Amino acid sequence: TFTEPLRVTSNHEVDWDDKKGWYIDLVSPSADANGEGERQVTNSLVRNGRLIFTTMIPSVSSDPCVPDGESWIFEMDAATGSRLTYSPFDLNRDYSFTAMDYVTIVIDGEEVKVPSTARKTEGGNAQTPSVVSGQGAEFKYISTSEGLETIVENPGTGVVGRQSWRELYMGKN
Repeated sequence: TFTEPLRVTSNHEVDWDDKKGWYIDLVSPSADANGEGERQVTNSLVRNGRLIFTTMIPSVSSDPCVPDGESWIFEMDAATGSRLTYSPFDLNRDYSFTAMDYVTIVIDGEEVKVPSTARKTEGGNAQTPSVVSGQGAEFKYISTSEGLETIVENPGTGVVGRQSWRELYMGKN
């Protein structure tokens, strides 16, 4: 069981004959948030078929010393907006990406274990993450209003890093 806030999106396919793309509904404004809803205002990343972005929900505090709101980091299929078929997040922090990192949701009255799509960041308002790959994982470094947060994530099943090597022959002078 995970204690951090998580979100799961659908896994519906886009009907490209009828639609021109997909969209995601973010958290709507509420009365206690002064009409401020969730928004995506940072640059997005596309890596290995995944769309990676952060969102922001402005703070309801009038104190300028309070960090500015809260943020979420999303990872989803870039072409369809669906949740991934694997867990992008190492939720149990064991540096392994398995079904142990799935969450349980209810679909049509039945409990199902699925990968999460988003997790709340720990440090308030978050910027676009910087990504470093290595040791079978991706490390997302996110600058937040409270400092630097590091998130260990699954790089996916595609190929990352150098794809080929080509030596150029310059000849003799």
